[in-house]
Amino acid sequence: MSFTAPHVGFVLVSYGFSTLVLCGLTAIVLWQARSAANRLKDLEARAVRRRKPAKPVNPA
Repeated sequence: MSFTAPHVGFVLVSYGFSTLVLCGLTAIVLWQARSAANRLKDLEARAVRRRKPAKPVNPA
């Protein structure tokens, strides 16, 4: 990339903005993963288990 091109500022700002967006999305994903792990730990500590599905009724 030539730094003497007239559009170099636009390209650098675009790269910077893209980097910020990607970092923000990564932070959100990590925050949600931590939140889900904490909720699962809380449910396990309270001994909440998944229910077994109801047995289907056999029409006789």
